[in-house]
Amino acid sequence: MYYKEYKPYDELKVFIKCFWIMEKDYSYYRNSTGLEYLWPTGLTEILYTIGNNFKYLDGENEEILSNEIVIGAYDNRFILKNEGKVKVIGIRCYNHGANVLFNINLNNIINKIEKIQLKDIDKNILNSDDNNIIIEYLNEYCKKQIKEDDFSKSLYKIYNQDHVSLQDLCVESNLSLRQFERKVKKMTGFTPKQLHKIVRFDKARVKMLFTKDYLQVMTDLGYYDYSHFSKDFKKYYNITPKEFIDTYNIY
Repeated sequence: MYYKEYKPYDELKVFIKCFWIMEKDYSYYRNSTGLEYLWPTGLTEILYTIGNNFKYLDGENEEILSNEIVIGAYDNRFILKNEGKVKVIGIRCYNHGANVLFNINLNNIINKIEKIQLKDIDKNILNSDDNNIIIEYLNEYCKKQIKEDDFSKSLYKIYNQDHVSLQDLCVESNLSLRQFERKVKKMTGFTPKQLHKIVRFDKARVKMLFTKDYLQVMTDLGYYDYSHFSKDFKKYYNITPKEFIDTYNIY
């Protein structure tokens, strides 16, 4: 398996968290189920796959996905399945970045995986064997999509500042709280409080993978009893914190 993340150009950092490329032969992992879990992150994934297409598992139903998909504005876990060899090229956007750069209406794809075709993108380059050429091209392609949008700088802070004040962001944006909430919902698919909570829980989930200390994570998030924390955690991940640590004990 090969997986690598690539930083975007500086002028894209407000909109895009990273580009990434994964190459994996799922048929090689015979003892594996070939499942990939996509956890709520507050991010939008735009994926181009080469090789065996993924399937989306919805209960007992399986849906074969297109090789060009967008996954965005989701607050629950997705499960994908693959049983062959695949290369995935990803653009991991902040939700507002997907809206600003690619005019994606996140409110129309809440908890959905949809087919997407990015305008005028050169698929011949995406099929190159040179990953550096692919990433350079994606940086240049996305750079051309940039539109002046100062509001994105405020939304970027929700993702990257642990103790951001929504009231301060309203003042910074010169908007009333209600105006701010409407604009955030329009651009991200979530209210400011929903987005902030999803981002915080995702950071907590990642921390738990390494520390295995769900009680410390619980305290860091401002919870004082496990039952309340566990209920909210399960809402996003369909699993309790204890079960999550036991199941995904990979580090």
